[in-house]
Amino acid sequence: MNPEEVSAEEEQSAAPNPPIYTCQTLLNVQTQQEASQALTPKYMKYVVFVCFGLCIVMFGLLLWAYLVGGAVINLVLALLVLAVGAYLAYSHFNTPKKMLVQWEENMKKNFGTSELHLTTEFYKFSIAQTLSENDDLTVDNYADLQALVETKHLFLLKKGRGTWYFVAKDGLQNCSVDEFRSFISERIGGK
Repeated sequence: MNPEEVSAEEEQSAAPNPPIYTCQTLLNVQTQQEASQALTPKYMKYVVFVCFGLCIVMFGLLLWAYLVGGAVINLVLALLVLAVGAYLAYSHFNTPKKMLVQWEENMKKNFGTSELHLTTEFYKFSIAQTLSENDDLTVDNYADLQALVETKHLFLLKKGRGTWYFVAKDGLQNCSVDEFRSFISERIGGK
């Protein structure tokens, strides 16, 4: 055998293992919004509504106390409680929108685009994600993943504090959504 000739078996063993699954994800404002909504603790929604309800009740009681007793301090406090309630309502509905606008502006500033293209490759023991806009590569072991959150269009894989892998369901290649869910759940302990 000629030393320059390499058998197919040797060539295959020398080549890196191909990924088991690959996913193309478009990260834009809609994707970010879906993820943000899924990751906001459910109790926060109720806390805001309870606080808003308390503001309304307190406003009513203070206004009634002013009308019955005539003490101006009750009217001032009622107006103060009304202002706090209005601020709560404004913040609840506008802060998420402002955060998304800021996120999009940061993407345009840092990458020159409002949409990022992620390629995620899933190997036997590790996950690798490449950001197409700057060829940034992130590689982690599955043991580094702490949680799996599923939304209508995404799988969100928590790596650490505030760090997530975004995996678009419609971008999965070589597998179905159910196959991928089973695959990734086994690797992060079914969390």
